[in-house]
Amino acid sequence: MDDPDILLSIASLCKSYAAPALRDVHLALRPGEVHALVGENGAGKSTLARIIAGVTRPDSGAMALLGRPFAPHSKRDAERAGVRMVMQELHLIPNLSVAENIFLDRLPTFPLPFLSPTLPRGEDRVSVPSPLPRGEGRVSVPSPLPRGEGRVRVSSPLPRGEGRVRVSSGIIDKRRLHALARDAMARVGLEGVPPDRPVRTLGVGQQQLVEIAAGLSAHCQLLILDEPTAALTDSEVRLLFAQIRALRAAGTSVLYISHRLEEIQQIADRITVLRDGRVVATRTVGAASPCTGGRSAIVALSRESATIGAPHSSRHEHPAPTITEAAPAPAGAQRTVALSRESATVPPAPSPSREDAAPAMSEGAPASAGACAIVALSRESATIPAAPPSPHEEAPPTAGVTMEEIIRLMVGRDLGEAQPQARREPGPVALRVAGLSRGSAIRDVTFEVREGEILGLAGLMGSGRTETLRAIFGADRPDAGHVCLYGSPTPARIRSPRDAVRLGIALLTEDRKQQGLFLPLSVRINATLARLRQVARHGWAIAPAREMAVTRDLIRALAIQCRSPEQRAGELSGGNQQKLVIARWLFRDCPILLFDEPTRGIDVAAKFEVYRLLADLAARGKAVVVVSSDLLELMNISDRIAVMSAGRLAATFRRGEWTQDRIMQAALSGYHGVGQVAPLPKVPIPSGG
Repeated sequence: MDDPDILLSIASLCKSYAAPALRDVHLALRPGEVHALVGENGAGKSTLARIIAGVTRPDSGAMALLGRPFAPHSKRDAERAGVRMVMQELHLIPNLSVAENIFLDRLPTFPLPFLSPTLPRGEDRVSVPSPLPRGEGRVSVPSPLPRGEGRVRVSSPLPRGEGRVRVSSGIIDKRRLHALARDAMARVGLEGVPPDRPVRTLGVGQQQLVEIAAGLSAHCQLLILDEPTAALTDSEVRLLFAQIRALRAAGTSVLYISHRLEEIQQIADRITVLRDGRVVATRTVGAASPCTGGRSAIVALSRESATIGAPHSSRHEHPAPTITEAAPAPAGAQRTVALSRESATVPPAPSPSREDAAPAMSEGAPASAGACAIVALSRESATIPAAPPSPHEEAPPTAGVTMEEIIRLMVGRDLGEAQPQARREPGPVALRVAGLSRGSAIRDVTFEVREGEILGLAGLMGSGRTETLRAIFGADRPDAGHVCLYGSPTPARIRSPRDAVRLGIALLTEDRKQQGLFLPLSVRINATLARLRQVARHGWAIAPAREMAVTRDLIRALAIQCRSPEQRAGELSGGNQQKLVIARWLFRDCPILLFDEPTRGIDVAAKFEVYRLLADLAARGKAVVVVSSDLLELMNISDRIAVMSAGRLAATFRRGEWTQDRIMQAALSGYHGVGQVAPLPKVPIPSGG
């Protein structure tokens, strides 16, 4: 623990609730590195992060920060020591402004008006008593203060019993607060949001950016990011990664928790894998080499397979890892560029210059509805070359690490081969939306979804995707337009979510914590809540045995990791909470299912389970609408993709007619002054045959 090259060392850390969450965890973080923490849902990633951040106390074990014992009693203690955390779940105060949430623990204030003019900006050197319990103590200050004393907080040990303090009036300096907030918001792409805007009026993605801005704006030695990109689009992720690289260059360490392995390839220096509360491996990830022609392949990984989806360039500024021993790419393959509202220029697609370019799914070629072309990776493929060891450190455990190896370490077994999806024949129209409008959020949105079809909704953050689903579901009252169901020309009367559920419409919300679950209640109650009559005796009294049997079946079907059906939903990991929301609507068995970011916070193995679940629902004749910020995800699971831009439906594509460039052009087409991007024509909706 005295190694000067180690920022944070963890030894024999253990934590148990009703069952062990962490078991004998050993970990070392170096100064100025991005250390990724991966594992399945319930592996203990968030528990470990919360212990480091002072939110949770361990049962046993020890930590050291820069060689000194580190045992924070609270989140504030950890922050004083230079450790900050941006949590997976939002912890904002809805009624406060964006600026107030970002600087809540360090609001700028005016100095006391009666301070001596010889003390500029209300500061002076004062004598501080030698140990200060929990960083507080009474100190002597200059005589202009009443009674000659003031209470101050000291953030770190003060040599020679002295420290610099600021005596303030407690009145918030709003002008300075808003100026600081604008700088912090610009770092994450929130320049267009007024700093005095209440947080409750923002979408989940923008609220996530506010949380990240708060973490980035505070000086720290270690920043913990728990699933920071779960609700972000490509352009926001690119901005975040630029800030992470700036922090790394300045010597700040970042503990990065994510289920998106393609992002970890881009940003991490080392990867630690947790399984069942134990550290099973730590691997070094080297600087990746550029792919030929600037192309790369995003890896869609599952328990059964490691597959390569459609060709995709790096979403971020770092080039993607080279994909080795790959099949030739089609001659017409497109190169994807990271686009934002400010930059909408799409460069031409380069021709592959080598025969061993990255494998690709031919996006332009026609494909049967629901078909998903995939290429299985071998152990030798998708290799991430490791960086050579520096003179002062040991060689890495392996010369390189494959994503297949990471997935195998996460799930504890080898992967099989993937099978393409079966062909789906769409049936009659189940949902028809006509002229739906609500303020400037959604404007004249019209589309159809057929039975046995998955319609993907793509677009930038704030484009109106979530608002469209909420209006269909009756959560928000539209200003104009109507919804027709099951081929009927008569508009359905949907004035509330209760009306929507009664008519067979289900919505899996984007924010599971605030809108999807009753966190203090049990898994059993949350799972069966949408269909109580099914578990009731004689239609009115709950039958405990029947309810328990249904709950156990749902837990088994979705592989929800919980101690028992009686465990509180709030104690589950984020991914298992998401599965619990899905379980509720599966039990309800609605013909029309609206999924808003269904894989947010779910690990790579569980994502594949959700993809298979969506395909099964469509095969059973359900009409499925999926909103996702992951474009590759939509391209793999959807029969059609509708693209929204600035509240309007900009284009609709059938499978085989879309490319990533065309989708991104359509997503930007509704924003004025962002380049010469013309709206694309809507592709007619295919017939039932």
